[in-house]
Amino acid sequence: MEQLVPFAPFGAALITALVVTPLAILLARRAGAVDRPKSDRWHSAPTPLLGGIAIVCGLLAGLATSGVPTAQVLGVAAGVVILFVTGLVDDISGLRPVTKLVAQIAATGVLLALGVRAGWPEIPVLSILLTFLWVVGITNAVNLLDNMDGLAAGIAAISGVSVAACAALVPGGGAGAAVLVALSVAGGAAGFLPWNRHPARIFMGDAGSLPLGFALAASGLLATHREAGQLAFVLAAPLLALAVPILDTALVSVVRRWNGRRISQGGRDHLSHRLVALGMPERDAVHVLWLASAVLGGFAVAATSLGWLGTFVLLAIGICVSAVMGVVLGHVKVYAPAARPADAERSEELRRTFLNYARILGPFATDLVLACAAYVGAYLLRYDGNVPLLDRVLLEDSLPVVVAVQMIALTAFRAYRGVWRYFGVTDAADLARGIGAASIAGTLVVVFVFRESVFSRAVFVMDAALLVVLLFGARALTRFLFDAFGCFHQGG
Repeated sequence: MEQLVPFAPFGAALITALVVTPLAILLARRAGAVDRPKSDRWHSAPTPLLGGIAIVCGLLAGLATSGVPTAQVLGVAAGVVILFVTGLVDDISGLRPVTKLVAQIAATGVLLALGVRAGWPEIPVLSILLTFLWVVGITNAVNLLDNMDGLAAGIAAISGVSVAACAALVPGGGAGAAVLVALSVAGGAAGFLPWNRHPARIFMGDAGSLPLGFALAASGLLATHREAGQLAFVLAAPLLALAVPILDTALVSVVRRWNGRRISQGGRDHLSHRLVALGMPERDAVHVLWLASAVLGGFAVAATSLGWLGTFVLLAIGICVSAVMGVVLGHVKVYAPAARPADAERSEELRRTFLNYARILGPFATDLVLACAAYVGAYLLRYDGNVPLLDRVLLEDSLPVVVAVQMIALTAFRAYRGVWRYFGVTDAADLARGIGAASIAGTLVVVFVFRESVFSRAVFVMDAALLVVLLFGARALTRFLFDAFGCFHQGG
């Protein structure tokens, strides 16, 4: 495994998927496995539905390049086969969501039995629970992302490369298996992509999306589980590398529940559909999400090589950017007007109350995360990414004090009076005064509370500069996205 040629899995999976996909198209047509247009689906023409065969063949071909596979690789292969069979049955005859969930749990159980798990080996119960949540969550996220031509395959290829790069940078054993699995996913998805791009000549179906999601989730665990004592290495890089499917699933789940719809109910309400509803061509919408995945994947690779302090900063920025994107696209109207229920007035009152609290707490929580990132980032810049042990202790002790004082100062100077989507000159002036007061107050309080310790004065100057960049940047990004998307018509 350690002597594995770096791109052999990718090449084997790519070539296999390229060769098998045309055969899968012929097989689907002869077998009548064709996906017919439906009111809650995006495609408008009958399309063959057995692309999962090509993807899984490519995936398994990539895994076979390891020679004699380890128990972990066998566990991934077994889980892929379980979910392929489940997805194939669902594509042909249909299965209930609970049946597919049981299959996902069984596949995750195989991973656990063969030693693939997440975090905290000293707390087995937490490790097992986190493994189930991660694998089942990512598997379903990729499955839900398969809602537009080329989207899921492209995101899987990009994410696979990102996870492989992260795995290669993680010290210790286990990286070879993670690189093998991640590159096999990337190769299989990339080999299928030419046939799946708009206009798609074949769909991957659940037989493709479920194994892809499962293998991506497993590769993330393989890349990080030996560093389980550090939360950053367990969660941050995989979260960033798979941020687009996670964001899509979170947005769809929240908005569907908000509108009284079942989460498992299909619909044209995903990130891609919202971009198209704003007037963006289908190809461009897919490319935008590919680009977002590539950027966040780059964040994941950088985070893996920066240690936990740098990881925290990049994760904080990635979460905030994703949250802003989710909020902006969540405003797009994608549901047809429904009949008002008897208790509509009461429901609307509760909804408005929730939105009022969200408008207050959302910006505050975002600034809280960014203030923490600014203070940690200031230390990283001051010491060129390698913070000495003594200063790291000072950072950890003073972080809560500095951020608490800064948030109080920002609130006192009315930084949360306006709405970010209408951020203008007056709001900028209030924010500038608030940041100035926050930086001065934070510095004075730290000097007083920790007067027996020696802090670098450059840290506080850099903290103030980063606070300006991040807080203004978050508001400017929100305003920019609303203005940019506002030029598109809704109902496109």
